[in-house]
Amino acid sequence: VGRTIGRAFYAYAGMLYRRFDAVYAVSENGGATKLRDYGIHDVEVVPLGVEVGEFGPNRRDPHLRQRLGLADGQPLLVYAGRLDNEKKPDLVADAFQRLPESLGAKLALIGEGPLRKDIAARKDPRIIMPGYVRDRAELARWLASGDIYVSGMADETFGISIIEAQASGLPVVGVAAGAMIDRVTDAMGRLGPVGDADTMAANILDVWNGNREPMARNACEH
Repeated sequence: VGRTIGRAFYAYAGMLYRRFDAVYAVSENGGATKLRDYGIHDVEVVPLGVEVGEFGPNRRDPHLRQRLGLADGQPLLVYAGRLDNEKKPDLVADAFQRLPESLGAKLALIGEGPLRKDIAARKDPRIIMPGYVRDRAELARWLASGDIYVSGMADETFGISIIEAQASGLPVVGVAAGAMIDRVTDAMGRLGPVGDADTMAANILDVWNGNREPMARNACEH
């Protein structure tokens, strides 16, 4: 029933949008491709952006890492966004818990949402949930203090959190779907199949054990 209603809705949306003088999407794979699939051929892509004066590697805070009990050789993985089924923070937690404990990694899930209780019920002391961060400078501090940004979101229309992390100098590990395809290349991180925690964990290790400095520079430049 849901699929039938969805098809009817998109058919109506396509009919409506074809009557517009101009149609814009914020990314190619996060919106423009789907619009063209519905017969809307005149689609322009106008991307969003990030304020690089607010986000950057210079926001890294050694005191924050010390407070989390992280030594220099221990990775901090970061996710920022709603903790709900659409954003898939539980997939990020699944991948994190597949990493070897000897790595000494920790995961910061920044945000609020209905999955918070479920993730907290895992009682994994290595998973930190500071809640919703209202202050942009504080968010920039968390991102820059991390080492790898991780996201399981398959339906990003643009990926603001992705480019905020990249501006902060973080390689990104994500999924090969939606706007993530536009945001992340092998020079800046790794993408894997949707919903695959094992591959995501392997990609995290690949980035961590690889040459992260060029990835960080490429992310900032991008």
